[in-house]
Amino acid sequence: MWLTGLLTISCLFLVLTSIILIRNRFDLSPLPPCDKSVKPLKISLMIPARNEEKNIESSVMSACNQEYSNFEVLVLNDRSTDKTGTILNRLEHRYSEHLRVFEGQEKPSGWLGKPWACDQLARKASGDILLFIDADVTLNRNVLSRVSTVFGDSSIDALTIWPRQVLKSAWEKMLLPIVYYALLVQLPVAYVHRSPRWLPAPLNRTIRNRFGVACGQFIAFRKKIYKSIGGHRQVRREVAEDIALGRRLLADNRKLLMFEGSGTVSCRMYRSRNEIHQGFRRNILSGFNESIALSMMTGLIHFISTVLPFVVLPVSLIGYRFELIFLSASAITIVLAQRLVIARWFDWNPIWGLTHPFATLWFLQLGVTAVIDRIKNRPVYWKDRAITRRSP
Repeated sequence: MWLTGLLTISCLFLVLTSIILIRNRFDLSPLPPCDKSVKPLKISLMIPARNEEKNIESSVMSACNQEYSNFEVLVLNDRSTDKTGTILNRLEHRYSEHLRVFEGQEKPSGWLGKPWACDQLARKASGDILLFIDADVTLNRNVLSRVSTVFGDSSIDALTIWPRQVLKSAWEKMLLPIVYYALLVQLPVAYVHRSPRWLPAPLNRTIRNRFGVACGQFIAFRKKIYKSIGGHRQVRREVAEDIALGRRLLADNRKLLMFEGSGTVSCRMYRSRNEIHQGFRRNILSGFNESIALSMMTGLIHFISTVLPFVVLPVSLIGYRFELIFLSASAITIVLAQRLVIARWFDWNPIWGLTHPFATLWFLQLGVTAVIDRIKNRPVYWKDRAITRRSP
């Protein structure tokens, strides 16, 4: 009886998340096309780079080869110990019209590495729009023109893009789509753009900012807005500084727009299982506001809804428990349909959707590791720097 109840809850939850996903398919759109009638604001495109010798050349070249005319590219070599600096020096000579390269200063106490690098870049920027991208991001030639078109609307304060993730290794294909799955079936993108109409006014200020899930791989601000919310200085101790900035924007009643990057922005985030493990180990709790209870509850919900049905179905087939067969098969069908929609959306191979329960279990054990890190105050290392999570 209890198993039937759990699977019923699982199906109801998956129906709800399917509604969110379908709505997001319409609300999360690409950048609008360029409008040449819009005044071309100066854009400062900034790239913090630490030990990025595998990615930095393609990222900087795509940034410098924009069709847009009124822009600058600023890159900070954040005390890299690989060939990043050598590559940047060569590129600076090649793209001297737009590109400036800076050497990062030593990180002060109380700062994490990326916020410190971004803060240094922002202080050197002269543009009306401050655009931060990661060093593993590649841009289409018309991205800045399209960003300028969005900011042509004077009511827009910031925008963020979720890039199309380039997946090559088996680990990337199995694990990374789970990140977009979690985002797209849980976050109603419409509420990033506006307050939920059902939300009572007294709760607006306390709950509204929870929908500010920006993506640090591509996030742009009006310069005056960036300064008014305190910029990266105000999130200097945040592992997921992008989420913190997005929430600050909404808490300050600023207008943030979210787009998807198919055809405009791409990223190869990680290249191996170890990189994926270390990368998400440092920030997996950030999406839950560093709350162990919330992260564990969410993990339990995902286990019940997207792992348990795959376990119950073969067992129930052996015992021929019709209600369990029906409920588990229904849940599995919904999960695989959701994965198919997302795979078609971002041009990923849909066959990897069959690994969903294994990928979910992988992230669940990673979440347990992150919780233990937190309880023991154990630092996590990323690019030769120790990261200690803040307290909630």
